[in-house]
Amino acid sequence: KTTRDSKAHGTVSGQEVKSPKILVGNFDDWRDGMEAYADANATVAAPMAWDKAMPFGWNSWGTLQWKLNFKNACEVSDYYANTLQPNNFQNADSVVYIGLDSGWNAMSEDQLKKFVEHCEAQSQVAGIYWTPFTDWSRNPERTIDAVPEYKNKDVYLYANGKPQELDGAYAYDPTHPAIEEMMKQTSELFRRCGFKYVKMDFMSHGIMEGDKWYNPEIHTGVEAYNYGMQLLDKYFGDMYLNLSISPIFPSQYAQSRRIACDAWNKIKDTEYTMNALSYGWWIDRVYQYNDADHIVLRDAEESENRARVTSSVITGLYIVGDDFSKTANPEVLRRAEKFLTNADVNAVADGRSFRPVEGNGERSESQFTRTEADGSVYYVAFNYTERDTTIRLSLDRIGIAVPYSGTMKDLWSGETTEVAGDAQELAIPAKDVRFVKFIANSK
Repeated sequence: KTTRDSKAHGTVSGQEVKSPKILVGNFDDWRDGMEAYADANATVAAPMAWDKAMPFGWNSWGTLQWKLNFKNACEVSDYYANTLQPNNFQNADSVVYIGLDSGWNAMSEDQLKKFVEHCEAQSQVAGIYWTPFTDWSRNPERTIDAVPEYKNKDVYLYANGKPQELDGAYAYDPTHPAIEEMMKQTSELFRRCGFKYVKMDFMSHGIMEGDKWYNPEIHTGVEAYNYGMQLLDKYFGDMYLNLSISPIFPSQYAQSRRIACDAWNKIKDTEYTMNALSYGWWIDRVYQYNDADHIVLRDAEESENRARVTSSVITGLYIVGDDFSKTANPEVLRRAEKFLTNADVNAVADGRSFRPVEGNGERSESQFTRTEADGSVYYVAFNYTERDTTIRLSLDRIGIAVPYSGTMKDLWSGETTEVAGDAQELAIPAKDVRFVKFIANSK
């Protein structure tokens, strides 16, 4: 059940066979061990190259979803250009990414081209969405538009003689020639329109085990996934690729990966995302960046907004999902202008994930930290509960030499406190977060 397979993994045979390498290590700190594991994997298969800054931006699935159209997408682009980009919400390249999620195909090709042009005129990169290994119709007799010589049933990945269904879609066989032709035609459409960023979703369908694959040299789900991802690289490799609902490995085919699944606006969504970061922060060493999913501000308390934005900033990609079109709720716009324009907070968002301070078993860690090259230390403490709390932070536990003498700046409020000794008390309101920076006094 955990692997999402309905049959056992396949076998390989031949004069010589290879298995994944196994890392054996002895570490005083389990976090060092996970980072060493990540670095070893990155040595075997280096992260996909990227020479630009980490994406800041927007994704339509957060709120608009199936209401997405050419008009409101352009209005969101305008809101970013007029309100957020001039006020600290842009990456180090002074760019934001405006992404169309599922539902974009309701637009004509001409509208897609004009949307891209609209974005590019405003220092924005246009993004789009695709699911390469899924049939959402679940109709075996339906002819595939891109390859009319095939029906869906010809391309399905069967297990125990039946099509495999996961998350409401049937899985395609990544090695079937229809998949390559669909990739070719879809990539040509995206390229004609000018898209440079693609969210590739429901990738796990491509790694499921099957009875057999179209390519007779393929015997396991991982082999099939690698085959399909190599094709994806062939046709989309000049674009920024962000994987979603995907296996962690193999990781060399995309710049970033959604660290968990859909997360929305409440403190439980922040805790869910932070649970993934608690045990998967190291994944940013095998991809360029982790992705905390789109931030949603609507219908939540301001404390929850603050916590959710922080969860994204300390994870990786900084993507918002609210409706910012001309019919947007004015309260949502007020929240965006309050929580998405904090210069101190946004400056931290460079794609380097924060480490957990402890480790909390099956639950999310609530404390995270990152040490900078200049010796300053960022520290985040979440309160996932309905009650205010106060914690006593041992400074040496987050990598600060004690006795300590310096300042602690709260990035959300801007308040600065003098700190001395080996510990510091922090009050954290219910469903909120404290995001601070420790700066030692010069000796």
